Amino acid sequence: MWISVRTRRFNISPRLRKAIEAKVKRIFARDNPKIASVVVYLSPVRAGRDDQGFAARVVLWSPLVGQIAVNDTGLTIRTAVGRATRRARKVLRQQANRKVTSSRLARHFASLDAAFENPHTAVR
Repeated sequence: MWISVRTRRFNISPRLRKAIEAKVKRIFARDNPKIASVVVYLSPVRAGRDDQGFAARVVLWSPLVGQIAVNDTGLTIRTAVGRATRRARKVLRQQANRKVTSSRLARHFASLDAAFENPHTAVR
């Protein structure tokens, strides 16, 4: 999994950049085989918008489900990145589950299982 952190209108230290990459890697650890790349965009939120300090946009690319983009805000960079990353993980898992359970083969095998359970009602 390839991880990139990009900022808009401000700079972050290399130490903070590594910490953000480690946090994203830790959150997506279980889903690592499903993900090809993750890009985190950070920007400060203008004053007067619900007193939120930073906005994070997490864009991930998965060969299984395609591109997923999630936005979130938080008082700190850490909370914004954490919330956006967890939401992206939730969407990825939902999309992957939907892809697996609604595929043509899944429906085919479900109908075969139903036929084995009750052979008198099976369609032939």
